Amino acid sequence: MKRGRVVAGFAFSVFLIVVLSVMVSAQATINFDTILKGITDVLSVVFGSTSSITFGDATYQVEEVLVAKILLSIILFALLWNVFSFMPFLNIGWSRTLASIIVTLLGVRLLNAGWIYTILLPYGALAISITAIIPFIIYFFFVEKGITSSAGRKVAWVFFIVVFAMLWALRVFYIKDGGLAIGTPQAFVYPIACVVALIMLLMDKTIHAWFVTSSYSRLRDATKAAQVNEINLEVDWAGRVIATTPGNPLPPRPYMGFTPPSWAAGNKTNAMDADANRFIKDKERAIKKLLKS
Repeated sequence: MKRGRVVAGFAFSVFLIVVLSVMVSAQATINFDTILKGITDVLSVVFGSTSSITFGDATYQVEEVLVAKILLSIILFALLWNVFSFMPFLNIGWSRTLASIIVTLLGVRLLNAGWIYTILLPYGALAISITAIIPFIIYFFFVEKGITSSAGRKVAWVFFIVVFAMLWALRVFYIKDGGLAIGTPQAFVYPIACVVALIMLLMDKTIHAWFVTSSYSRLRDATKAAQVNEINLEVDWAGRVIATTPGNPLPPRPYMGFTPPSWAAGNKTNAMDADANRFIKDKERAIKKLLKS
């Protein structure tokens, strides 16, 4: 219910912004450009004035800075919404929503274009790192898990190095006006990928051995967990033996492969309690020994 109210409030806010933007641009011919300009003007009033900014060869227009402010406001609002949930005096009615909106707008309005650019740098680094490493990770698992022979894996890594070296050469150096020109500086990521691929090539046996060892470790852990589960079932069975009234039949086996000890034969006797207690202690020691191995 609360989420529905928040969504409804947000939708009403968007509708109000559009209406105000049309009213702002009412004196001009109403078309897509005037509506877009009206929306930009209204949002600039809400999120603070914006201006274009130039860093190096890149120029960020007013609209780009405004969009960045809006997106940062959404992130800040979501964080504040969760933080304010721990404050009881703000969890009354719309208090948390209003406080989150007000603090968000007060914070974002004070950010100029320079601060926006500084804040966006880590997000750009995050996006570049994730999107650039995903193809390498896919190729890595294709080579290490899909190719069984060592020679085949080495050929695959050599092919990877050759392709990336060619891409690097094409991106950095190209022919322009009959001479050699320098391309984009962002192409430095290609030689880095080549170096990493070369390390994968030289450490092929070590990496493949690590994968095999990891598989055996997972298999060993699964076997150990199954053994511990069986021992726990045996301990539980011995506890039920102790709880059985003398003269009554013993409880059934905890699992099909379990072989009852020699003392667990016939009906329950008083002497079986001491044997069952020793049985439980032996099994607990077995569990500790198994977990340490």
